[in-house]
Amino acid sequence: ARVALRVGRRLGFSAEETETVSWLVLHHLRFSNTAFKRDINDPKTVTGLADVYSLGLTLHALLCLQKPFSECEDEHQILTRAAQGHQTPLRRIAPRVPADLETIVSKALEVLPQDRYTSAAAFADDLDCWLHGRPITARPAGLVERARKYVKREPVPTLTVLVLVLSVVLLATINRTAKANARARAGQLAM
Repeated sequence: ARVALRVGRRLGFSAEETETVSWLVLHHLRFSNTAFKRDINDPKTVTGLADVYSLGLTLHALLCLQKPFSECEDEHQILTRAAQGHQTPLRRIAPRVPADLETIVSKALEVLPQDRYTSAAAFADDLDCWLHGRPITARPAGLVERARKYVKREPVPTLTVLVLVLSVVLLATINRTAKANARARAGQLAM
């Protein structure tokens, strides 16, 4: 629930929306029932992966502030839609959700249990990476994106290195120009 409050604040939710978020997190066991029924065909995966799926459903509901599969009329329709992976894309419902966060939620809601996070702890670790501006594991970041996130996360060391590199380049340019000028003067004197 604490992480939910931090995410809600970071996304600019109002006090009322944040309260809804807290309620959704505290009552996510209701979603566990759907997840359990969805994964019942493979009893070995029910506990861990159903928990990841239910947490994904809870986070999805938290971010878009509506019940998952709200367009379904009964539990049978919900289970059918969940089994087929017909979850409405999060950013279509809530455009203010960052792409990386949508990717994390999507991975938790994968149709095949082996495509989801291996545990609730792995899911939480990826959310923590997102919260702290580090690359997420749900979608490996390229070199440019990792560099951008590092600069945003660590501006002082980045600025220090940049100033040092620019100073070295500037000093090398000044030195080269001075040597070229000295050679030119020596050539003029020799004439």
